[in-house]
Amino acid sequence: MKAIHYLAAGALALMGIVHVARLSSEARADNAITTLLGIAYIAIAFFLSQENRAARWWGVVLPLVGLVISVQGWLAAPAYFCGYCLISYAVVIGCCLYLISVDMRQKQTAKLQHR
Repeated sequence: MKAIHYLAAGALALMGIVHVARLSSEARADNAITTLLGIAYIAIAFFLSQENRAARWWGVVLPLVGLVISVQGWLAAPAYFCGYCLISYAVVIGCCLYLISVDMRQKQTAKLQHR
């Protein structure tokens, strides 16, 4: 289970670093938004590595936004970066959803045992 936390955190941290690094390539308004998203990814990755429950939910919501944007970018002009983003987002979202489902099952089991 800890390995899944680290997989999600590592993929999200790498995506954050890549997003922040894009600011150095061109100074545009949309790159500033991308940089802020990258900083948020790095923060969520840190909390995911600490096994924070709220970070699991943020690990689904924020990459889901990035996934939608990447799909739009891929459809407009297919590029390797968009493909890399799609795969990374899918891994992070899948890991976080799995961690959330395991947590919910554990809570439900604990609740049934107390009855």
